[in-house]
Amino acid sequence: MPAYIIARSHLKDSSEESKRGMQEYVEAYLRVVEDHPHTHLAQGVVAEVLEGEPREGAYFIQEFPSKEAALEFYHSPEYQKAVAIRQRHSVTEMILVDGAFEYQAD
Repeated sequence: MPAYIIARSHLKDSSEESKRGMQEYVEAYLRVVEDHPHTHLAQGVVAEVLEGEPREGAYFIQEFPSKEAALEFYHSPEYQKAVAIRQRHSVTEMILVDGAFEYQAD
């Protein structure tokens, strides 16, 4: 059953150092993620808010074949090195959503 990593991220500041740091993160991320089965579903900085308040940042959605595969990617030592780079230069919210859905009306 698929699982989805959904993230929203924005730079801590607009300095060249932060921009270079995020480029370093992206390069490290791309090297790591290619070794993990996944599909990039969406990425963008323009999001239409349907409910709630608009929030700054870029949005990312990735599909993994399972929750275990997503967690294996996220917790891999290689990706955690990339995370450390990202955390120095951006503020990120990231969630893991299990693809299982069964609606039950009360």
